[in-house]
Amino acid sequence: MSEHFVFMILPGNGCDDILGSNWYADLKERIEELFKREEGRKCTLIVKDMPDPFVAREKIWIPFVEKQLEPFKDDSNVKIVLIGHSSGAECAMRFIENHSYIYSCILVSACVTDMGIPNERKSGYYNREWNWKLMKENCKHVIQFASTDDPFIDYESEQKVVHDNLLTKLYLFEDKGHFLTFTADDFLLKAVQEIVNL
Repeated sequence: MSEHFVFMILPGNGCDDILGSNWYADLKERIEELFKREEGRKCTLIVKDMPDPFVAREKIWIPFVEKQLEPFKDDSNVKIVLIGHSSGAECAMRFIENHSYIYSCILVSACVTDMGIPNERKSGYYNREWNWKLMKENCKHVIQFASTDDPFIDYESEQKVVHDNLLTKLYLFEDKGHFLTFTADDFLLKAVQEIVNL
């Protein structure tokens, strides 16, 4: 049986049209192109509009992700990769706390607190401690993208905490802000290639 990679992109909050937001559609297309050249391997891209897109409540997003991955989670030939941006990164982290079938995660602009923002507090991701030990046990390979000039998420008090506790492979930039471009950074595709070749 050929290797089958399943990638699910989890967007930031506020993205009610995922394919029309940020770099998600571009990365989807670039991953599809990559796998056209990968003989003996196939991929499935899950890039769907999320329910509750503006608050991104954990109690709504986690079951939605579970439902999308249900057809794949027990297949030994499948390797599932979560790609989470902003609120989607927090969703990915909470997901791997309680699910052991995720092969790898890519976290973009991840944070660990609600930063005093009421809408972030409503999401539910930040109302308890993060179980870093369990996350590391459940998902052995986590790649992180962070930028020191992110206008929304401080590097030292938020993004670096993720790196220090998850021991992520870190791509650290000084000029990417909150990664809000419509074109996927080449380093994102490089991270996908790295995961495929693990």
